[in-house]
Amino acid sequence: MKQLRPIKKTERLIVSTCFRELEVHPKVWLFSIKVEFHSGFELVWQSTSTNLFRAEHDSSFLL
Repeated sequence: MKQLRPIKKTERLIVSTCFRELEVHPKVWLFSIKVEFHSGFELVWQSTSTNLFRAEHDSSFLL
């Protein structure tokens, strides 16, 4: 998480999100979610979170 400058309570922000970097591991899928907040055209806050999704999958993906 990174706040690039103080954000005023009265500011109107635009939020954008996207999925990033899907990875396969033996028992889980790993994926990231990127979030950005803009005030006008200025980026004021950003974060990337890595998440685990437990699922059975074909381990041939790992080769």
